[in-house]
Amino acid sequence: MVYNRNMSEKLNSNALSGLLVLVVEDDKFIADLLRKRLESEGMRVIYANTAEEALSALDEQIAKIKTSNYT
Repeated sequence: MVYNRNMSEKLNSNALSGLLVLVVEDDKFIADLLRKRLESEGMRVIYANTAEEALSALDEQIAKIKTSNYT
């Protein structure tokens, strides 16, 4: 089950199936949790550990959804 940004409305998982998602996360445990959750909804996941890796991944593939933490 996937929710919109404010978690109040369920989104159609089928609409997200097959989308390519870029996960930029320096914490491997969190990145793995995100990857597993997104893949369970049918999305394809690219993982980057750093901003440099993310930029490189974006040069290679166009992701439809990007996730990141801001600390």
